[in-house]
Amino acid sequence: MAKSYYDILGVSREADTDAIKRAYRALAMKHHPDRNPGDKKSEQAFKEATEAYEVLGDEKKRPAYDRYGHEAFQNSGGAGGGARSTSGGFGDIFEDMFSEFADIMGTGRRGAQQRGVRHGADLRVDVDLSLEESFYGTQKTIEVTAPIACESCSGKGSRSGRGAQPCSECDGTGTLRVQQGFFTLEHTCRRCQGSGRVIADACRRCQGSGQMRGRSRVSVKIPRGADNGTRIRVSEKGGFAGAMGGKNGDLYIFVRIDIHPIFQREHNTITCRLPVSMTAAALGRSITLPSIDGGKVSLKVPAGSQTGDRFRLRGKGTYSLQSAMRGDMIVALEIEIPRNLSERQRSCLEDFEKEEKKTQNPESESFLSRVGEFWKRSKRAS
Repeated sequence: MAKSYYDILGVSREADTDAIKRAYRALAMKHHPDRNPGDKKSEQAFKEATEAYEVLGDEKKRPAYDRYGHEAFQNSGGAGGGARSTSGGFGDIFEDMFSEFADIMGTGRRGAQQRGVRHGADLRVDVDLSLEESFYGTQKTIEVTAPIACESCSGKGSRSGRGAQPCSECDGTGTLRVQQGFFTLEHTCRRCQGSGRVIADACRRCQGSGQMRGRSRVSVKIPRGADNGTRIRVSEKGGFAGAMGGKNGDLYIFVRIDIHPIFQREHNTITCRLPVSMTAAALGRSITLPSIDGGKVSLKVPAGSQTGDRFRLRGKGTYSLQSAMRGDMIVALEIEIPRNLSERQRSCLEDFEKEEKKTQNPESESFLSRVGEFWKRSKRAS
């Protein structure tokens, strides 16, 4: 009894067309004669899988096979039955199969096209800005070290200046075709390495590459509001493609903001840490502060202010990128305890301590109360 086509492909009778196609593709990849030269078992397995797919992959033949089995095709010259009209797409399968082989080996059409690309490499440069520069925006001149056009051949790669010409081996296609049975395989042309073009009279200075190492200066406008990580693209100012006169790559500039002695930036908000003396915090005080734009702002610190109190000054922050609106400025208080007291100062503080009331230090009194309750519970538990 002949082996079922479903068994040959390793699928169930309920399998859909896609599942059948995947199963056949896997078997064809595994047992193809080109991958198993001289292996009779693989050759036989490949033939059986192909015969099975001719039937099960055809929407018209599969119902007949499901009803009558192999007998459905005994009078039509085998499973093929004359002209093949497999709706499952042998062409698609083999194209996918060999393009995968070619991509792995770097010899197919896609591999050749990729090698033929002559666009230059992109470059990245980090630029440090002061907080003031990021606030106002600035113009920076950046020195880029990268391949540039060869001065001797102007980037053409040839002494005559004609540049690259179509490869005579592959007629400029970059690939060579080889017929093997009913398969047509494509290989990368060795003469042009898949580019389809060659240089007959290579420039001695750049050896035909069209490029040389060099430095260039690029003037870049940094917009106001640029922040840490802001990326600025300068078209065709990166690495020169060189080979055969290709275009430059792009230059990408990444912004880094330097540490500022007074302000810290978070997005478009400016934060300022403000140390305040104990007496100023206790009595209240009006304090003049600088703003990021170079101006002055007045802040009234209320009497009894504490460390961690924060005050918001609207519209005194920095710009967001591509926006005319400014963020806010946050002032965070830090109460500074005096050091190196004189005898008179110490005496005054001691007198002040004697006259202190619990209502003047509510936080410390509340904490001491919670500590006392904790100790009472601990004694009862023990």
